[in-house]
Amino acid sequence: MISVATGHKGSNVREVSPEAFTQRLAQYFENNKVLSAPKWADLVKTGCLNQMPPNFQNWWYIRSAAVCRQVYLHPNTSVTELRNRFGSKKHYGTKPCHFCQCSGKVLRTILQQLEQAGYIQKNDEGRSITPRGQ
Repeated sequence: MISVATGHKGSNVREVSPEAFTQRLAQYFENNKVLSAPKWADLVKTGCLNQMPPNFQNWWYIRSAAVCRQVYLHPNTSVTELRNRFGSKKHYGTKPCHFCQCSGKVLRTILQQLEQAGYIQKNDEGRSITPRGQ
């Protein structure tokens, strides 16, 4: 649990720094073997906007924690909304930059793993957090 001096008992995800929350949740996922990175995770890019795949070992768990946080903050979210949230500008050198979405396969695989773990549930409107995920 992440401790924050908020003046009341307990803390909310919105009150905690996103970086600190994501790092702690990623450590929890990795240490407790809640999720597992697929075999192709070290070869894949996280979107068409990147030239190279991530170069740190636990990027899968960090992205999973960030996805879990986004689903918590924005209930009934879809894969397209998550692709837009994790997207960025693609640089074309001297040409103007354009927005690109991130990889959908990575997000769908993470969401499926979080559903199997019981942290996220799929509704008609999209995906939302479960009581266990809270």
